[in-house]
Amino acid sequence: MPKWLKAVFVRYIFVTIGEEELCLTEEEQGNYLEKWQLTPTEAAYSRIQELGHGNPLYLRIVAMRLSDGGFLQNIHRITSKNCIIVLRTVTR
Repeated sequence: MPKWLKAVFVRYIFVTIGEEELCLTEEEQGNYLEKWQLTPTEAAYSRIQELGHGNPLYLRIVAMRLSDGGFLQNIHRITSKNCIIVLRTVTR
C-alpha cells in the first residue's frame, strides 16, 4: 500500500483491491467495445488485449480514439503504463 494511502486507510474503513482485480476479462472488454458500437477485427482485438492487459482506462482511451475516427495503427503508442498521459492529451 502506498504511503499516502496508509493514513486514510487507518482512519476510515474501506476495501482495497489489487490492479489485477480491476482488470476486465476478454468478454467484458468485448462488451465494453460493443457499447461504443465498435467492432474491431479479430487481429485488432487481440492487439488491444495484448497492449492493454484488460486495463479499463486503456480500453476507454482506445474506444475514444476509435470512435473519433482514429486508426489501430496508432494504438501501439497507447500502453497501459502511459495511458494516463494519453488521456490528458485526448481530453484537451
